[in-house]
Amino acid sequence: TTKIKKKESDRQAEWRLNSLSVVRQQAAAEPWMDLDWFPRGSHETEQVYQQMFCGPQPAQEFDVSTEKYMDFLIKSGAPQAHDPVAAAAAEQALADQSTPTDIWIRKVLKAAGTLYWWRLRDMAVGSGIDPEVLLGVLRQDATLIRGAWCLKSHVHYMDGDPQIQNARDVLLLAFNESRIWDRAVLSERVYWLSPEKLSALLLTIAVKRPGRKWEWKLKDDDSFTGGDGFGPELEASLGQYWEHRRSAIEQDGAQREGQGMKPGQMHVVMERFLCEQMDSDVFLNLEQLKLAREQRQVDDESFDRHVQDIDDQLFARILDKVGLVIAGVYVPRTCPPSLCATAGRKQDDKTKYWPVLVDLFAHQQSVRKADVQKHAQAMLGDSKIADAAYN
Repeated sequence: TTKIKKKESDRQAEWRLNSLSVVRQQAAAEPWMDLDWFPRGSHETEQVYQQMFCGPQPAQEFDVSTEKYMDFLIKSGAPQAHDPVAAAAAEQALADQSTPTDIWIRKVLKAAGTLYWWRLRDMAVGSGIDPEVLLGVLRQDATLIRGAWCLKSHVHYMDGDPQIQNARDVLLLAFNESRIWDRAVLSERVYWLSPEKLSALLLTIAVKRPGRKWEWKLKDDDSFTGGDGFGPELEASLGQYWEHRRSAIEQDGAQREGQGMKPGQMHVVMERFLCEQMDSDVFLNLEQLKLAREQRQVDDESFDRHVQDIDDQLFARILDKVGLVIAGVYVPRTCPPSLCATAGRKQDDKTKYWPVLVDLFAHQQSVRKADVQKHAQAMLGDSKIADAAYN
């Protein structure tokens, strides 16, 4: 008797090997092992616990000299890359014992961005500065954020640029509320800054994390706020300072609003314009979208007034927020309004699964139903897609 067997594909072979029956057969074929079980607290258990502990290790020395610590702070953050003059001045201040106390503190804090009290105190003592004198200067020129000292913004930026000073204080207030922030949220709060200036500011006080997150540079420390140096007088002084700064920032925002520029409004106007351009039978590439923007600014004075400060980099960032590049053109990340105009289950499916399809096509040219189901499971936690939803 001759049997003819159809050659199975690689995918079918993989399915067969991973089938439940095969897995059960493999589990049943595994040999049994005899285990000795001892209850907690028994002599045998205690012996095993003792073997899990590490043996004696040589003592580790973690002490770092003042010069090496300053060199680490300067070379690991933004000051060296964005402000080499400040970094060089800080190094010179450390070496020059004749530098006035207030200038020494300003240069060191400006180079480091932020410092713990105990580290700053040890550095000051090493340079012959009395801790009480140091604290007096800090009370006047610096503020506390998450237990660490950093210069007040009008001292850090002596050029008197109120936009930079206000932006830095907004960031300091934000990081005092929470250690980690999404860059997009911070960008909305300091909407008047260009992306480059925002990055330069963040690098002086925070560390970049994956997923466009930024985390406060130092770990939280209460060694100063929990000590004798932090009394009611200093606490009240810092509270009054931040109350004044909040008022100044709000007045600046009101002035901008009076000029027709509310916080984040230019982003909203540009996002709405781009969504309108992408809600079309023909999708546009980057150059075509730029030309459409220029034409709208010529035709619409109100639109021009709101978006005239958006440079190419900010335009690209806003465009990336609302669209994805597929085959060289931009496709909206969410379902366009024209496709969502009809009510009912079909409209709900389009709204729900549009982001899944767009994200999928952005990474591969051809898509099968199995790919859509797998991606929907990853993005939405739901792979049960009705056949009607594919139409």
